[in-house]
Amino acid sequence: MTATDDQIVNARRERFRVHLPDSDDLALITLKGHLLVEEILDDIIAHHCKNPAALAGSRMGFQLKAQLAHALVGDDSLPQQLWPMLDALRVLRNELAHRLDSPKLEKGVSKFIAATYGAVGQVDQGAPVALNLKLSMGYMYGYLAAYEYHVRTGTLPPKLVEA
Repeated sequence: MTATDDQIVNARRERFRVHLPDSDDLALITLKGHLLVEEILDDIIAHHCKNPAALAGSRMGFQLKAQLAHALVGDDSLPQQLWPMLDALRVLRNELAHRLDSPKLEKGVSKFIAATYGAVGQVDQGAPVALNLKLSMGYMYGYLAAYEYHVRTGTLPPKLVEA
């Protein structure tokens, strides 16, 4: 692994660690997690563009970014479960954007967690909801970051390389 490769891995890991709050506030975890995921979607889209500067100043919403990333990435590079997870995150974040004290927050969080854990296994019913939400965000963020690393370097991230 080169210094540049190490920087890519560490930058994403650190960004997630610093910006995803150590909190039980479901709204804050959702909003910050959404922003972190959106950053990676922006980078993936830009990577696949011949002239990414042409997108500067555009006002694409999260749904269009997720759809565009899916169109550019295809169906073989990322798990198919990722796309419904992104949509569940979009719905959850939009509910919060329109109603801070939304009565639908916990239901939306549950749907997002279920979409994630449907891909990786059972939800730990005994764990606090905020922990399961953070783990779900981390799972999705990790897959996107691994893909981003792969398209930048042509190799799998160090932790995904089989020993």
